Amino acid sequence: MWSKIVFLLSAILIMSGCNSRIDDHYIYFNPTKIKVGDEIAGFTLRSIDYDKETKTVHAYFDGEVEISGYFMDSGYFAPDITSHLPKASFEEPHQNSFKLIDMPIFDREHRMGTIIIKDYEIHKGNTKLSDQAIFVKIVD
Repeated sequence: MWSKIVFLLSAILIMSGCNSRIDDHYIYFNPTKIKVGDEIAGFTLRSIDYDKETKTVHAYFDGEVEISGYFMDSGYFAPDITSHLPKASFEEPHQNSFKLIDMPIFDREHRMGTIIIKDYEIHKGNTKLSDQAIFVKIVD
């Protein structure tokens, strides 16, 4: 069942012109080919700025998605393997956590969870900004 869903998502993304591919954790997109309005991983691309020379990308997505993972003390969230987020094709696969804006405080017993996030941002390359999203709510 899962392999059929991944195959269907891959086919839709490739036909949409994003030149995307899916691995175990992310849906990769080519920052030179993705266009404003393209949908990827449940988000819609609002804007993108890509410098080919430095491979610096700033991508801003609209929409809400449900993901599962681990709340970190640093204010970051690390999605688990069941969660798929957008990622530029040149990014390192191990860089998977992102800053969670408006994250509530969690005690040590409630670090794992399923949440809804919105307005995901990717900032890679020659930048001091980090990937981030806005916390919406915990899913029961």
